[in-house]
Amino acid sequence: MRVLRLLASVVWTGIAGFVVVPGGILRTLSLPLGLKVSTVAGHIWGKGICWILGVKVSVQGPLPPKGVVVVANHWSWLDIPVLYSVFPGCFISRHEVAGWIGFGVLARAGGTLFVVRGKRAGARKTIEEMGEWLGAGARVVFFPEGRAWNGKEILHFKSTLFSAPINSGKPCVPIGLAYGSREAAWASEMSFPEHFASFCASGGCEARIFIGDPVMPKGSRKEMAATLRKSVAALSGLPLNMD
Repeated sequence: MRVLRLLASVVWTGIAGFVVVPGGILRTLSLPLGLKVSTVAGHIWGKGICWILGVKVSVQGPLPPKGVVVVANHWSWLDIPVLYSVFPGCFISRHEVAGWIGFGVLARAGGTLFVVRGKRAGARKTIEEMGEWLGAGARVVFFPEGRAWNGKEILHFKSTLFSAPINSGKPCVPIGLAYGSREAAWASEMSFPEHFASFCASGGCEARIFIGDPVMPKGSRKEMAATLRKSVAALSGLPLNMD
């Protein structure tokens, strides 16, 4: 079963690439049109990956409207296809993902913004691009914890990217993610291929998405981060990490 799921995931991702890559090219001509094509392709890809991996997704709460920032807690790479399966959106990811063979190219073409950690210029560019994409009506999704974690608690939220909703006046929608299996968490020293292969052998799991009410920008980015962190913790049912 693991081998079949691995092969099916690769084939399905390749098929999705035939739509995703043209969407990336279209963005150079029309940002709204290119984003629509790319994110809808990502939406379909997410549904297919969840089906292949045996992930049963349930949703509680209204779907985020267009042109908002979506923030969620971060278990693993699985969060991306799970959220994609529910709504089209653009994702923020660490810069290292851009170098992953095959996946990096598809992620960039599909509407992923990459941020370079620890470099102010890179963060400023990402914030500017987030503003542009929000103005084009995209849902921009990021994980403020800044890393995948163990699914047992909510880490402190990094506040830098909250400048985008503050600058643009766009609301943030908190989402709490919960899974029915510890296999979904990726907080060990496993590489992405190792964890992906391990999950393929697990038989899948239930993924629960709890969507909160939009929060309008108010105060500083650190205050926004603290407010959204509490909302995400309440939605996911996880405690706050106090370290």
